[in-house]
Amino acid sequence: MVKRNVWMALSVAALVLATPRTGSAGIGELIWEMSGPQFVGGGIQCKVTLHFELEICYVTVPFPVSLRTLKPKVRYRLSLEGGLYGSTGKDSNGVTYEPGDAWMFAFDPMIELVHHDNWLPGGDRAEIYHGLGFSYNRLFGGGEDWDAFNNAAIKVRPIGVRFGRTNLEFDLRIYPNRFNASDFGKVSAVPEGTGAEVVWSLSYGIAIGKYK
Repeated sequence: MVKRNVWMALSVAALVLATPRTGSAGIGELIWEMSGPQFVGGGIQCKVTLHFELEICYVTVPFPVSLRTLKPKVRYRLSLEGGLYGSTGKDSNGVTYEPGDAWMFAFDPMIELVHHDNWLPGGDRAEIYHGLGFSYNRLFGGGEDWDAFNNAAIKVRPIGVRFGRTNLEFDLRIYPNRFNASDFGKVSAVPEGTGAEVVWSLSYGIAIGKYK
């Protein structure tokens, strides 16, 4: 059962990664392509039980995470994330962006289903979990003069894994209103799309503060 669920989750992730016109976003990861500037930043993520007891908090670090065999156990919890991101200077759709042209504050509350949860030999804890929530984004100018604006997305976490003090998460943000170069005071060299936009991310974290 564990192997089947893991393979199903990996298959979903592979299908999403193969979808064109995607980007990345989340806590502490690189926003690769978002019909606008590329962003990089960091933040903090805390897991809270449904009784509002703090379980664990993470900051992001660039190290991978591994899993061992887990025993099934199902429960729910809250995930509260916040972070600040700045544009890296990568061009997009023929539009030139400079480092610090744009900044973004993100707040992402989610409900997570932890469907594998087990203490491993040596006291380390391992989990596989999924989540659903929303992402509120406030974007504002740095080196460029343009009006600050808000955007919001449905946030889906197809899979997250935790091993001891580290975690790895794959997330999707689904924006009903996509970003455009004009939002950042730019004129695109190519026709801009309309409608929804899907943004994906991979996040790495290391535990800080209270640790269960």
